[in-house]
Amino acid sequence: MIHVIVDNARIHPSQYTRRTIEGMPVTAVVHFLPAYCPEENPIERVWLDLHANVTRNHQCPTIEALVHEVTYYLRKRNRRITRRFARESGPTCRRAA
Repeated sequence: MIHVIVDNARIHPSQYTRRTIEGMPVTAVVHFLPAYCPEENPIERVWLDLHANVTRNHQCPTIEALVHEVTYYLRKRNRRITRRFARESGPTCRRAA
């Protein structure tokens, strides 16, 4: 059984999505987040962190420079989180080759 946690974007409760989930070879249970619930939606924390550290009051001269800063920050953040997860998981957590 897998659990699918989704927000209330228009596509998620659609008939197409429901038929797709019903046609899966495993049992899937869909859980809808409340209409606006940033504390239960991890991506909202990412956006808040990104805004606080990169996009708020940025002084990039071009959109390309801003995209570069955002990409750099997210990659650095993801590496930091991955290292912390590996450290906390102990020797059973291995990086894929």
